[in-house]
Amino acid sequence: CRGIEFIMPSLARGGGAPALRLIRGLVNGTRCRATMLPGFPSLFTVPHTAGLAFNGTEVFGSPSRDETMMVNLLGCAFDEAGSTAGAAQELLRGRAAHGMYLPRRMFVSWPYLADTALVGVSDEHGVYTIDSSGTSMLCFAHSSDGERQIWKRMYLTATQAAKRERGVVVPERRGMLLHVLPLRGMKMYPNGSLVRDYGFPAPEAVREARPWAPVASWADAGVQSFPAGLALADLAGPWASNPRFDEYEAVPLEDAYAVGSRVFFLGRTPLYGSPGKVTGHARDGSGAVVGVNLQLLAIAHPAAAKRENFLGVEALKALSLTGRGVYTPSYAVARNVGMSTLLLSRITSRMIIVCESGAGGGDDSSRVHIGLNLKFEARRQRVAGYTRRAPNGWQYSDRAIALIASYKAAFPDMFANLERAVKHDSQTTAAQCFAPAAYGAAADGASNGAHIAGEIKRLKQWFKANVDSNAMSPVSTESEILSKEQVDAIVEARAATTPPATRAVVVSAVRREAALQPANAQYLLGTQSLMVGHRVAFVAERGASALFGARGYIVAIHARETAQPASHPSNGRHVDRPQQEGLPADKIQMVEILLDKPFANGTTLDGKCPPYRG
Repeated sequence: CRGIEFIMPSLARGGGAPALRLIRGLVNGTRCRATMLPGFPSLFTVPHTAGLAFNGTEVFGSPSRDETMMVNLLGCAFDEAGSTAGAAQELLRGRAAHGMYLPRRMFVSWPYLADTALVGVSDEHGVYTIDSSGTSMLCFAHSSDGERQIWKRMYLTATQAAKRERGVVVPERRGMLLHVLPLRGMKMYPNGSLVRDYGFPAPEAVREARPWAPVASWADAGVQSFPAGLALADLAGPWASNPRFDEYEAVPLEDAYAVGSRVFFLGRTPLYGSPGKVTGHARDGSGAVVGVNLQLLAIAHPAAAKRENFLGVEALKALSLTGRGVYTPSYAVARNVGMSTLLLSRITSRMIIVCESGAGGGDDSSRVHIGLNLKFEARRQRVAGYTRRAPNGWQYSDRAIALIASYKAAFPDMFANLERAVKHDSQTTAAQCFAPAAYGAAADGASNGAHIAGEIKRLKQWFKANVDSNAMSPVSTESEILSKEQVDAIVEARAATTPPATRAVVVSAVRREAALQPANAQYLLGTQSLMVGHRVAFVAERGASALFGARGYIVAIHARETAQPASHPSNGRHVDRPQQEGLPADKIQMVEILLDKPFANGTTLDGKCPPYRG
């Protein structure tokens, strides 16, 4: 063992300067304990006790077999109300702003204190909510013992989750659930004020559609449920101040739109989307500023502007008229390739057969995958370029149909045997798929096993030669991704047109909501819907991968992964948006753009477009 002396750095400074002073403690303004921001856990916001107990608390996904430090909450913040109806009467009183009712803020999921908006209160007797005007409280009593049991399971699940996952014991003196909408971000009103966005009043539409089960229907609209013991409604507490989501009143028009600042015109005219700059402010007779004057750079002829905007969509339509890029319904595909729709559905998804040990080869010798993995109904996923989910069922592209036909041609007897096997719910075996009699093999067991092993080996070789699993990664069913052939159609259509001439246009007295500032794009463009083929422009000054004002066409839309089931809860039928409606921006994770001109950071979008254009 060898020791080395360590000398602490000196705080003295040369040149006669005074020595530095070591300050012990936290930097001024540090938020800790009860002043933590929402989302950061703190044990100092609710009175509690703690003690060791055997609870089976989950640690890295596994229940602990040792004692766990349990946190026991001493009471509910709403005990003083006396009853659930009294608590609901107090909690559901929101505030009126911008001509509408806004629900009350609530901090739930203690100790993290997530920022939410309260839309309902419930107990084992019923559900309390408020009308859209915020003046009348509504009560929906549980109409049956079944609904009461559903509510009890919801409450028990919520309290047990807090106990099992966080070691928090919720007091059960009065069972009460709070139904809230989580904070989604910030929203800007037409007058320029910036407020928190909770997605209100989405649950009201669901409640009006299915008033018989408000709690169950609210879950479909993104409403979350938490025990009242894990919530705080004190807006005066230090945790309620979150500078990341502070609300602001509208800034005067002349201050928000300085002369010379860049904007995009959003008026409902052929000039929509044109870039420009502020040249002045319009005033009324009293001298008050009522709008801004803009100088826009727009396409000279409206017909040319319309042709530019619809070029991508028209190119895709022209390609589909030639018979390419068309998707065929499953029943037509089954008829064309000569198999039942049930077998088509099974063979194009994930299908497994069980074989004798050693017949399948490899480590997992008892299970062999024979499905093409082109669609996954339960996970709401598909393979782009091969399948898509339409409102009336699955559809297949020409490429997918050719692959299915080639698969059947290579193993005709296997498909004939599968037609009989898939009619039963039991697990399909390799002996059923590769029946020796159908292949003319000998009847003894040794020959049968050798024959099955040979067929499985040939099956794996066919998959290796014909199915590129790396290029067939699944995406969400709501994602839309154009093939290289479709992207080439847009590129060729764009190259065949002459760039239109532009001209300067002066527009006077433009309202605030029709003049988009780049800094406000994140607040104002969240309500638009996008489709492949749409023409778009980059309006962000920073944080974008393309140049400011660059224009192009959408060639791929990647939807966010959702936890919604594949079937509608009310009737069991699959529900999907119509292809022509577009996908709302809040459901989009990422889009791929084919730009008009190359730029330094551009790519080929995995070989689908020319260099530096993606």
